[in-house]
Amino acid sequence: MRTAPTLLLVPLLFSLSAAGQDRSRAPSPSSPVALEVLFPPTDPRQRNYDDVQQYLLSKSSPAFPLVAGAVLRVEWSDFDLGDATVGTHTKYDFKIVDEIIAPWLAAGKTANLVLHAVPYAPQPNCPERGIGSRGESGVGNCAVPAWMWTALGESNYVSCDGTRAPNFLAAAYQSNYQAAITALVKHYPGNSGIGYIRVGLGKGGEINLPRGWQDPSTPCGEAYTRRWGYTIGDSGKPSWNAYLQKMLEFEGTLTASKQLMVSITPVHAPGVNPQEVSEFIAPIAVKNGIGFGNQGLSAQSMRDCTGMEADWCALFDRFQGKVPLELQTLGRSCPAGAGQCSEGESSDSPRPRARPGGPPWPGRRWPGPGPGAGRGPGASGTGRGRQGPVTPEKQSSITGSLVPLLPFAVQHHATILEIYCEDWLIAFSPNHPEHEQYGADYADALKRVAAKGN
Repeated sequence: MRTAPTLLLVPLLFSLSAAGQDRSRAPSPSSPVALEVLFPPTDPRQRNYDDVQQYLLSKSSPAFPLVAGAVLRVEWSDFDLGDATVGTHTKYDFKIVDEIIAPWLAAGKTANLVLHAVPYAPQPNCPERGIGSRGESGVGNCAVPAWMWTALGESNYVSCDGTRAPNFLAAAYQSNYQAAITALVKHYPGNSGIGYIRVGLGKGGEINLPRGWQDPSTPCGEAYTRRWGYTIGDSGKPSWNAYLQKMLEFEGTLTASKQLMVSITPVHAPGVNPQEVSEFIAPIAVKNGIGFGNQGLSAQSMRDCTGMEADWCALFDRFQGKVPLELQTLGRSCPAGAGQCSEGESSDSPRPRARPGGPPWPGRRWPGPGPGAGRGPGASGTGRGRQGPVTPEKQSSITGSLVPLLPFAVQHHATILEIYCEDWLIAFSPNHPEHEQYGADYADALKRVAAKGN
Protein backbone atom coordinates (compact mmCIF):
# COMPACT_ATOMS: atom_id res chain seq x y z
CA MET A 1 0.00 0.00 0.00
CA ARG A 2 1.02 3.60 -0.36
CA THR A 3 3.07 5.30 2.35
CA ALA A 4 2.77 8.79 0.87
CA PRO A 5 -0.93 9.40 0.09
CA THR A 6 -0.33 12.66 -1.74
CA LEU A 7 1.50 10.79 -4.50
CA LEU A 8 -1.87 9.63 -5.80
CA LEU A 9 -2.41 13.12 -7.12
CA VAL A 10 1.05 13.94 -8.40
CA PRO A 11 0.57 12.42 -11.88
CA LEU A 12 -2.59 14.49 -12.16
CA LEU A 13 -1.11 17.95 -11.74
CA PHE A 14 -1.78 19.02 -15.27
CA SER A 15 -0.22 21.58 -17.50
CA LEU A 16 -3.08 24.00 -17.83
CA SER A 17 -2.37 26.09 -20.87
CA ALA A 18 -4.79 27.47 -23.44
CA ALA A 19 -8.49 27.31 -22.67
CA GLY A 20 -10.20 24.41 -24.40
CA GLN A 21 -7.06 22.27 -24.64
CA ASP A 22 -7.39 18.70 -23.36
CA ARG A 23 -5.45 18.86 -20.10
CA SER A 24 -5.99 15.29 -18.87
CA ARG A 25 -3.17 12.83 -18.33
CA ALA A 26 -3.43 9.27 -17.15
CA PRO A 27 -2.00 8.46 -13.71
CA SER A 28 0.32 5.57 -13.14
CA PRO A 29 -1.60 2.29 -13.59
CA SER A 30 -0.12 1.08 -10.30
CA SER A 31 -1.66 3.94 -8.28
CA PRO A 32 -3.50 2.46 -5.29
CA VAL A 33 -6.85 3.51 -3.93
CA ALA A 34 -6.70 6.31 -1.38
CA LEU A 35 -8.83 5.55 1.68
CA GLU A 36 -10.05 8.81 3.22
CA VAL A 37 -11.78 9.50 6.54
CA LEU A 38 -14.93 11.41 5.65
CA PHE A 39 -15.94 14.36 7.83
CA PRO A 40 -14.15 13.52 11.09
CA PRO A 41 -14.82 15.80 14.08
CA THR A 42 -12.68 18.93 13.86
CA ASP A 43 -13.06 20.31 17.40
CA PRO A 44 -11.71 18.61 20.55
CA ARG A 45 -15.06 19.25 22.20
CA GLN A 46 -16.94 17.23 19.59
CA ARG A 47 -17.91 13.62 20.11
CA ASN A 48 -15.55 11.03 18.63
CA TYR A 49 -12.63 13.48 18.49
CA ASP A 50 -10.57 11.55 21.04
CA ASP A 51 -11.34 8.21 19.40
CA VAL A 52 -10.19 9.54 16.03
CA GLN A 53 -6.90 10.69 17.56
CA GLN A 54 -6.36 7.38 19.36
CA TYR A 55 -7.63 4.81 16.87
CA LEU A 56 -7.05 6.47 13.49
CA LEU A 57 -4.26 9.02 13.84
CA SER A 58 -2.05 7.28 16.37
CA LYS A 59 0.90 5.62 14.64
CA SER A 60 0.42 2.58 16.86
CA SER A 61 -3.12 2.03 15.59
CA PRO A 62 -3.69 -0.69 12.95
CA ALA A 63 -5.76 1.88 11.05
CA PHE A 64 -2.91 4.37 10.71
CA PRO A 65 -1.18 2.84 7.66
CA LEU A 66 -4.53 2.46 5.89
CA VAL A 67 -5.65 6.08 6.26
CA ALA A 68 -4.58 8.32 3.38
CA GLY A 69 -6.12 11.42 4.93
CA ALA A 70 -9.31 13.22 5.80
CA VAL A 71 -12.09 14.89 3.84
CA LEU A 72 -13.00 18.14 5.57
CA ARG A 73 -15.89 20.50 4.96
CA VAL A 74 -15.06 24.16 4.39
CA GLU A 75 -17.72 26.85 4.18
CA TRP A 76 -17.24 29.78 1.81
CA SER A 77 -17.88 32.07 4.78
CA ASP A 78 -15.03 30.48 6.74
CA PHE A 79 -12.36 32.43 4.87
CA ASP A 80 -14.06 35.16 2.78
CA LEU A 81 -14.67 38.19 4.97
CA GLY A 82 -16.44 41.39 4.03
CA ASP A 83 -18.62 44.30 5.04
CA ALA A 84 -22.26 43.21 5.28
CA THR A 85 -23.54 46.77 5.46
CA VAL A 86 -22.39 47.59 1.93
CA GLY A 87 -21.91 44.10 0.51
CA THR A 88 -18.22 44.17 -0.32
CA HIS A 89 -15.34 41.74 0.19
CA THR A 90 -12.55 42.97 2.46
CA LYS A 91 -10.05 40.13 2.94
CA TYR A 92 -9.40 36.39 3.02
CA ASP A 93 -8.54 34.81 6.34
CA PHE A 94 -7.76 31.07 6.42
CA LYS A 95 -7.38 30.64 10.17
CA ILE A 96 -10.40 28.32 10.50
CA VAL A 97 -9.30 26.17 7.57
CA ASP A 98 -5.72 25.99 8.82
CA GLU A 99 -6.93 24.88 12.25
CA ILE A 100 -9.09 22.01 11.02
CA ILE A 101 -6.39 20.57 8.75
CA ALA A 102 -3.58 20.85 11.31
CA PRO A 103 -4.02 17.48 13.14
CA TRP A 104 -4.02 15.57 9.86
CA LEU A 105 -0.97 17.32 8.49
CA ALA A 106 0.83 16.81 11.80
CA ALA A 107 0.17 13.08 11.49
CA GLY A 108 1.62 13.05 7.98
CA LYS A 109 -1.76 12.56 6.33
CA THR A 110 -3.44 14.59 3.60
CA ALA A 111 -6.28 17.02 4.12
CA ASN A 112 -8.82 17.16 1.30
CA LEU A 113 -11.23 20.08 1.25
CA VAL A 114 -14.87 20.17 0.16
CA LEU A 115 -16.01 23.75 -0.42
CA HIS A 116 -19.67 24.48 0.42
CA ALA A 117 -21.74 27.49 -0.54
CA VAL A 118 -25.22 26.15 0.26
CA PRO A 119 -26.16 23.62 2.98
CA TYR A 120 -28.40 20.63 2.37
CA ALA A 121 -30.97 21.60 4.97
CA PRO A 122 -31.64 24.60 7.21
CA GLN A 123 -28.92 25.78 9.57
CA PRO A 124 -30.98 27.90 12.00
CA ASN A 125 -28.00 29.15 13.98
CA CYS A 126 -24.36 29.31 13.04
CA PRO A 127 -21.91 27.77 15.55
CA GLU A 128 -19.95 29.95 17.91
CA ARG A 129 -16.61 28.74 16.60
CA GLY A 130 -15.10 26.68 13.84
CA ILE A 131 -16.69 25.72 10.54
CA GLY A 132 -19.64 27.96 9.67
CA SER A 133 -19.12 30.33 12.59
CA ARG A 134 -18.58 33.32 10.31
CA GLY A 135 -21.86 32.89 8.47
CA GLU A 136 -25.08 34.77 9.12
CA SER A 137 -27.42 33.18 11.67
CA GLY A 138 -31.14 33.26 11.16
CA VAL A 139 -31.23 32.72 7.39
CA GLY A 140 -30.76 28.93 7.37
CA ASN A 141 -27.44 29.18 5.53
CA CYS A 142 -24.12 29.62 7.33
CA ALA A 143 -22.04 28.85 4.23
CA VAL A 144 -22.56 32.01 2.20
CA PRO A 145 -20.66 35.01 3.63
CA ALA A 146 -22.99 37.51 5.27
CA TRP A 147 -21.73 40.31 3.04
CA MET A 148 -22.68 38.31 -0.06
CA TRP A 149 -26.38 38.50 0.76
CA THR A 150 -26.10 42.28 0.64
CA ALA A 151 -24.11 42.11 -2.58
CA LEU A 152 -26.75 39.88 -4.19
CA GLY A 153 -29.75 41.87 -3.00
CA GLU A 154 -33.19 40.46 -2.23
CA SER A 155 -33.94 39.90 -5.92
CA ASN A 156 -31.20 37.26 -6.10
CA TYR A 157 -31.96 34.99 -3.18
CA VAL A 158 -34.95 33.01 -1.96
CA SER A 159 -35.84 30.65 0.89
CA CYS A 160 -36.06 27.00 -0.15
CA ASP A 161 -37.31 24.63 2.54
CA GLY A 162 -36.06 26.95 5.27
CA THR A 163 -32.65 27.56 3.70
CA ARG A 164 -31.74 30.84 2.04
CA ALA A 165 -30.43 29.96 -1.42
CA PRO A 166 -28.75 32.24 -3.94
CA ASN A 167 -29.28 32.78 -7.62
CA PHE A 168 -26.20 30.93 -8.86
CA LEU A 169 -26.57 32.59 -12.26
CA ALA A 170 -26.24 36.10 -10.85
CA ALA A 171 -23.07 37.86 -11.98
CA ALA A 172 -22.29 38.97 -8.42
CA TYR A 173 -22.50 35.40 -7.17
CA GLN A 174 -20.29 33.93 -9.87
CA SER A 175 -17.58 36.60 -9.80
CA ASN A 176 -17.22 36.54 -6.02
CA TYR A 177 -17.37 32.74 -5.76
CA GLN A 178 -14.76 32.39 -8.47
CA ALA A 179 -12.53 34.83 -6.59
CA ALA A 180 -12.97 32.77 -3.41
CA ILE A 181 -12.16 29.51 -5.21
CA THR A 182 -9.03 31.10 -6.62
CA ALA A 183 -7.99 32.34 -3.17
CA LEU A 184 -8.50 28.89 -1.63
CA VAL A 185 -6.49 27.16 -4.34
CA LYS A 186 -3.69 29.72 -4.28
CA HIS A 187 -3.44 29.69 -0.47
CA TYR A 188 -1.93 26.17 -0.40
CA PRO A 189 0.30 25.95 -3.48
CA GLY A 190 3.36 24.65 -1.63
CA ASN A 191 1.59 22.62 1.02
CA SER A 192 2.02 18.97 0.08
CA GLY A 193 -0.42 18.00 2.82
CA ILE A 194 -3.40 19.36 0.88
CA GLY A 195 -4.62 16.61 -1.41
CA TYR A 196 -7.62 17.58 -3.51
CA ILE A 197 -10.25 20.30 -3.38
CA ARG A 198 -13.81 19.49 -4.39
CA VAL A 199 -15.72 22.64 -5.21
CA GLY A 200 -19.44 22.58 -4.51
CA LEU A 201 -21.23 24.17 -7.44
CA GLY A 202 -24.72 23.65 -6.04
CA LYS A 203 -25.74 22.31 -2.64
CA GLY A 204 -22.89 21.29 -0.39
CA GLY A 205 -20.01 19.75 -2.30
CA GLU A 206 -22.25 18.58 -5.12
CA ILE A 207 -24.11 19.93 -8.17
CA ASN A 208 -27.70 19.59 -6.95
CA LEU A 209 -30.09 22.53 -6.91
CA PRO A 210 -32.03 23.46 -3.75
CA ARG A 211 -34.89 21.15 -2.93
CA GLY A 212 -38.11 22.31 -4.58
CA TRP A 213 -36.41 24.44 -7.23
CA GLN A 214 -38.50 22.88 -10.01
CA ASP A 215 -41.92 23.52 -8.38
CA PRO A 216 -43.19 26.92 -9.59
CA SER A 217 -46.13 26.78 -7.18
CA THR A 218 -43.74 27.61 -4.31
CA PRO A 219 -41.74 30.82 -3.80
CA CYS A 220 -38.55 28.78 -4.19
CA GLY A 221 -39.61 27.16 -7.46
CA GLU A 222 -41.10 30.37 -8.81
CA ALA A 223 -37.80 32.15 -8.33
CA TYR A 224 -35.70 29.43 -9.93
CA THR A 225 -37.94 28.48 -12.82
CA ARG A 226 -39.76 31.70 -13.72
CA ARG A 227 -37.84 34.65 -12.33
CA TRP A 228 -34.32 33.31 -12.92
CA GLY A 229 -35.05 30.85 -15.75
CA TYR A 230 -33.33 27.69 -14.54
CA THR A 231 -33.45 24.62 -16.79
CA ILE A 232 -31.46 21.37 -16.92
CA GLY A 233 -30.80 18.84 -19.66
CA ASP A 234 -28.17 16.94 -21.61
CA SER A 235 -26.39 19.78 -23.42
CA GLY A 236 -24.91 23.20 -22.80
CA LYS A 237 -28.15 24.99 -23.70
CA PRO A 238 -30.04 24.59 -20.37
CA SER A 239 -29.06 27.37 -17.98
CA TRP A 240 -27.87 25.10 -15.15
CA ASN A 241 -25.72 23.07 -17.51
CA ALA A 242 -24.24 26.26 -18.94
CA TYR A 243 -23.42 27.50 -15.44
CA LEU A 244 -21.68 24.23 -14.52
CA GLN A 245 -19.70 24.26 -17.75
CA LYS A 246 -18.64 27.86 -17.17
CA MET A 247 -17.47 27.11 -13.63
CA LEU A 248 -15.52 23.99 -14.65
CA GLU A 249 -13.82 25.81 -17.49
CA PHE A 250 -12.96 28.60 -15.07
CA GLU A 251 -11.41 26.08 -12.68
CA GLY A 252 -9.42 24.70 -15.59
CA THR A 253 -7.74 28.07 -16.05
CA LEU A 254 -6.40 28.21 -12.48
CA THR A 255 -3.29 26.17 -13.23
CA ALA A 256 -3.96 24.72 -9.79
CA SER A 257 -1.12 22.98 -7.99
CA LYS A 258 -3.82 20.99 -6.21
CA GLN A 259 -6.11 18.46 -7.82
CA LEU A 260 -9.61 19.90 -8.29
CA MET A 261 -12.68 17.68 -8.16
CA VAL A 262 -16.38 17.94 -9.01
CA SER A 263 -19.45 15.91 -8.10
CA ILE A 264 -21.57 13.98 -10.59
CA THR A 265 -24.70 13.53 -8.51
CA PRO A 266 -28.14 13.44 -10.21
CA VAL A 267 -30.15 16.60 -10.80
CA HIS A 268 -33.93 16.41 -10.92
CA ALA A 269 -36.56 18.07 -13.08
CA PRO A 270 -39.81 16.78 -14.62
CA GLY A 271 -39.20 14.84 -17.82
CA VAL A 272 -35.40 14.80 -17.42
CA ASN A 273 -33.35 11.72 -16.63
CA PRO A 274 -31.48 12.54 -13.39
CA GLN A 275 -28.17 11.35 -14.85
CA GLU A 276 -28.23 13.75 -17.84
CA VAL A 277 -26.42 16.63 -16.17
CA SER A 278 -23.66 14.37 -14.84
CA GLU A 279 -23.17 12.78 -18.26
CA PHE A 280 -22.85 16.26 -19.71
CA ILE A 281 -20.30 17.65 -17.27
CA ALA A 282 -18.03 14.62 -16.82
CA PRO A 283 -16.26 15.06 -20.20
CA ILE A 284 -15.89 18.78 -19.53
CA ALA A 285 -14.29 18.06 -16.18
CA VAL A 286 -11.84 15.59 -17.73
CA LYS A 287 -10.91 18.01 -20.52
CA ASN A 288 -9.99 20.56 -17.86
CA GLY A 289 -8.02 18.11 -15.72
CA ILE A 290 -10.69 18.02 -13.00
CA GLY A 291 -11.41 14.72 -11.29
CA PHE A 292 -14.99 13.70 -10.60
CA GLY A 293 -16.90 11.43 -8.30
CA ASN A 294 -20.24 10.33 -6.96
CA GLN A 295 -21.46 10.67 -3.38
CA GLY A 296 -24.11 7.96 -3.50
CA LEU A 297 -22.30 4.61 -3.38
CA SER A 298 -24.76 2.09 -1.95
CA ALA A 299 -26.22 -1.37 -2.36
CA GLN A 300 -28.45 0.20 -5.01
CA SER A 301 -25.34 0.93 -7.10
CA MET A 302 -24.64 -2.78 -7.26
CA ARG A 303 -28.11 -3.44 -8.63
CA ASP A 304 -28.48 -0.49 -11.02
CA CYS A 305 -25.93 2.26 -11.53
CA THR A 306 -28.08 4.42 -13.82
CA GLY A 307 -30.69 7.09 -13.09
CA MET A 308 -30.46 8.00 -9.42
CA GLU A 309 -26.88 6.75 -9.36
CA ALA A 310 -25.96 9.24 -12.14
CA ASP A 311 -24.60 6.29 -14.15
CA TRP A 312 -21.24 6.73 -12.45
CA CYS A 313 -20.24 3.14 -13.29
CA ALA A 314 -20.33 3.86 -17.03
CA LEU A 315 -18.60 7.21 -16.58
CA PHE A 316 -15.85 5.60 -14.51
CA ASP A 317 -15.42 2.93 -17.19
CA ARG A 318 -15.18 5.64 -19.84
CA PHE A 319 -12.69 7.89 -18.08
CA GLN A 320 -10.59 5.47 -16.03
CA GLY A 321 -6.96 6.51 -16.03
CA LYS A 322 -7.73 10.07 -17.13
CA VAL A 323 -8.45 11.79 -13.81
CA PRO A 324 -9.01 10.72 -10.18
CA LEU A 325 -12.35 8.97 -9.72
CA GLU A 326 -13.90 9.37 -6.28
CA LEU A 327 -16.69 7.54 -4.51
CA GLN A 328 -18.41 8.35 -1.22
CA THR A 329 -21.05 6.18 0.36
CA LEU A 330 -24.59 7.53 0.39
CA GLY A 331 -24.60 7.52 4.18
CA ARG A 332 -22.91 5.92 7.11
CA SER A 333 -23.05 2.22 6.43
CA CYS A 334 -25.38 -0.39 7.86
CA PRO A 335 -23.03 -3.22 8.91
CA ALA A 336 -25.85 -5.78 9.00
CA GLY A 337 -26.59 -5.16 5.31
CA ALA A 338 -28.92 -3.15 3.11
CA GLY A 339 -32.39 -2.74 4.53
CA GLN A 340 -31.33 -4.06 7.93
CA CYS A 341 -31.08 -0.77 9.80
CA SER A 342 -34.00 1.13 11.21
CA GLU A 343 -34.52 4.58 12.67
CA GLY A 344 -33.96 4.25 16.39
CA GLU A 345 -36.13 6.33 18.65
CA SER A 346 -33.17 7.90 20.39
CA SER A 347 -30.11 6.69 18.53
CA ASP A 348 -27.69 9.02 16.82
CA SER A 349 -26.76 6.23 14.44
CA PRO A 350 -28.74 3.42 12.84
CA ARG A 351 -28.68 -0.02 14.36
CA PRO A 352 -29.57 -3.42 12.95
CA ARG A 353 -33.13 -4.54 13.51
CA ALA A 354 -31.87 -7.70 15.13
CA ARG A 355 -28.58 -9.27 15.95
CA PRO A 356 -27.99 -12.66 14.35
CA GLY A 357 -29.28 -15.15 16.85
CA GLY A 358 -30.26 -12.47 19.33
CA PRO A 359 -32.84 -9.84 20.23
CA PRO A 360 -32.97 -6.37 18.68
CA TRP A 361 -30.24 -3.94 19.64
CA PRO A 362 -31.09 -2.09 22.81
CA GLY A 363 -31.85 1.60 22.53
CA ARG A 364 -28.66 3.54 23.17
CA ARG A 365 -26.85 6.62 22.08
CA TRP A 366 -23.47 5.85 20.54
CA PRO A 367 -21.38 8.94 21.18
CA GLY A 368 -20.74 9.55 17.51
CA PRO A 369 -21.58 12.47 15.28
CA GLY A 370 -25.20 13.47 15.30
CA PRO A 371 -27.24 13.95 12.15
CA GLY A 372 -25.62 17.31 11.53
CA ALA A 373 -22.13 15.88 11.43
CA GLY A 374 -22.49 13.38 8.64
CA ARG A 375 -24.16 13.55 5.28
CA GLY A 376 -27.68 13.73 6.59
CA PRO A 377 -29.95 16.74 6.29
CA GLY A 378 -28.15 19.85 7.33
CA ALA A 379 -24.73 18.36 6.92
CA SER A 380 -22.60 17.51 4.00
CA GLY A 381 -24.74 15.86 1.43
CA THR A 382 -27.78 13.99 0.36
CA GLY A 383 -25.85 11.39 -1.52
CA ARG A 384 -27.83 10.86 -4.68
CA GLY A 385 -29.41 14.28 -4.69
CA ARG A 386 -32.88 13.28 -3.59
CA GLN A 387 -35.41 16.07 -3.56
CA GLY A 388 -37.33 14.80 -0.56
CA PRO A 389 -36.04 14.55 3.00
CA VAL A 390 -33.88 11.50 3.60
CA THR A 391 -32.78 10.90 7.18
CA PRO A 392 -29.27 9.67 8.00
CA GLU A 393 -30.81 6.42 9.22
CA LYS A 394 -32.58 5.81 5.91
CA GLN A 395 -29.41 6.64 4.04
CA SER A 396 -27.54 4.07 6.10
CA SER A 397 -30.09 1.37 5.46
CA ILE A 398 -29.92 2.07 1.72
CA THR A 399 -26.13 2.10 1.81
CA GLY A 400 -25.71 -1.33 3.35
CA SER A 401 -22.46 -2.94 4.47
CA LEU A 402 -18.99 -1.81 3.43
CA VAL A 403 -17.87 -5.41 2.99
CA PRO A 404 -19.35 -5.85 -0.52
CA LEU A 405 -19.29 -2.12 -1.41
CA LEU A 406 -15.54 -1.56 -1.15
CA PRO A 407 -14.47 -4.26 -3.64
CA PHE A 408 -17.32 -3.24 -5.95
CA ALA A 409 -16.01 0.33 -5.97
CA VAL A 410 -12.45 -0.79 -6.71
CA GLN A 411 -13.62 -3.10 -9.49
CA HIS A 412 -15.25 -0.07 -11.09
CA HIS A 413 -12.03 1.96 -11.12
CA ALA A 414 -12.48 4.20 -8.07
CA THR A 415 -9.15 5.73 -7.06
CA ILE A 416 -10.46 7.62 -4.01
CA LEU A 417 -12.86 6.19 -1.43
CA GLU A 418 -14.36 8.60 1.10
CA ILE A 419 -15.49 6.51 4.05
CA TYR A 420 -17.51 7.94 6.91
CA CYS A 421 -15.59 8.49 10.11
CA GLU A 422 -18.00 6.33 12.09
CA ASP A 423 -17.41 3.39 9.75
CA TRP A 424 -13.68 3.68 10.42
CA LEU A 425 -14.49 3.60 14.13
CA ILE A 426 -16.66 0.50 13.73
CA ALA A 427 -13.57 -1.15 12.27
CA PHE A 428 -10.98 0.07 14.75
CA SER A 429 -12.48 1.59 17.91
CA PRO A 430 -13.33 -0.86 20.70
CA ASN A 431 -15.61 1.84 22.11
CA HIS A 432 -18.03 1.58 19.21
CA PRO A 433 -21.04 -0.60 20.12
CA GLU A 434 -20.88 -2.36 16.75
CA HIS A 435 -17.15 -2.99 16.81
CA GLU A 436 -17.35 -6.33 18.60
CA GLN A 437 -19.68 -7.82 16.02
CA TYR A 438 -18.60 -6.10 12.80
CA GLY A 439 -15.17 -4.62 13.51
CA ALA A 440 -13.10 -7.52 12.24
CA ASP A 441 -15.00 -7.74 8.95
CA TYR A 442 -14.81 -3.99 8.40
CA ALA A 443 -11.09 -3.84 9.21
CA ASP A 444 -10.43 -6.76 6.88
CA ALA A 445 -12.38 -5.11 4.05
CA LEU A 446 -10.36 -1.91 4.42
CA LYS A 447 -7.07 -3.79 4.58
CA ARG A 448 -7.91 -5.76 1.44
CA VAL A 449 -8.61 -2.59 -0.53
CA ALA A 450 -5.43 -0.95 0.75
CA ALA A 451 -3.38 -4.02 -0.14
CA LYS A 452 -4.77 -4.62 -3.61
CA GLY A 453 -5.20 -1.05 -4.82
CA ASN A 454 -6.77 -1.14 -8.26
